Amino acid sequence: DTQLVDSVKVTGLVLLKIIKHCEEETLLATENVNGVLLGLSVDDTLEITNCFALPKISEDDRSGNDTLSAYEFEMMKKMPELNSDYLSVGYYIGGYGSSFLTRSLLENLFQYQTQTTEACLLTYDPSCATRGQLGLKSYRLSKVIFDAMLESEKRMRLTGNSKTNDISWECDPSLHAGKSFFTRLLEELPVSVENSTLARILLKDMVDQSDEKPNDATQ
Repeated sequence: DTQLVDSVKVTGLVLLKIIKHCEEETLLATENVNGVLLGLSVDDTLEITNCFALPKISEDDRSGNDTLSAYEFEMMKKMPELNSDYLSVGYYIGGYGSSFLTRSLLENLFQYQTQTTEACLLTYDPSCATRGQLGLKSYRLSKVIFDAMLESEKRMRLTGNSKTNDISWECDPSLHAGKSFFTRLLEELPVSVENSTLARILLKDMVDQSDEKPNDATQ
C-alpha cells in the first residue's frame, strides 16, 4: 500500500495567492474560487509550494470541464520553465463557511487522489481573518468513501453503463453508520504555513525597517 501523508505544509506564497484570488472576486455566500495546488511529498508530509487559479466557468457551459482540464494542462507545462514544482497535489477552494461541500467536490477530489495518493483539498475562509483566525484547512477523502467510490467506478467500468451506477457510492451502507456526516466524507489533516529561509530574512528586514522609522521621526 502507498504511504499516505499525515500532515500538510503550505508556503506563505501559496497562502498569499489564495487570499489574493479571493479578494479579486466578489464572492457571495454560496460562491467560491478554485485553483490547483503544486508541490511534492517528503516522508509523511505533503509540501505545497505553489498554486495557480482556475478561470471561472459558467454552469451552463457544457464544455466547461474540458476547458478547465486544457487550461490546467497548459499551466502545468509552463511551471518547469519558472523553476517551480509542477506535480499536481490537489486543489484549493476559497469561500465562506462550509459552502464548498458538494457532490462534485467529492468526485473531483476522488479523481485527484486516484492520480496522486497524497493529494488533498485546501479550503480558505476569508471571514476567519476578521476574527483573527487563519481560516486554512486541509482535507482528503475518508477511507470509507474513497473505497466506496473506487468500487463504484470498477462496477461502472465492468457494466459500461454509467447511469445505473451514477449514485451507487452514495448508497453504500458503510457511509450511513457511525461517525457524523461530515467526518464520514472527509478526513482533516493538520496544516501549517511555513516560509523559506530567504523569505524569513526578508520579512525580518521589513519588520526591522518599520521599527526604525518611528525612531527616525523623533530625532
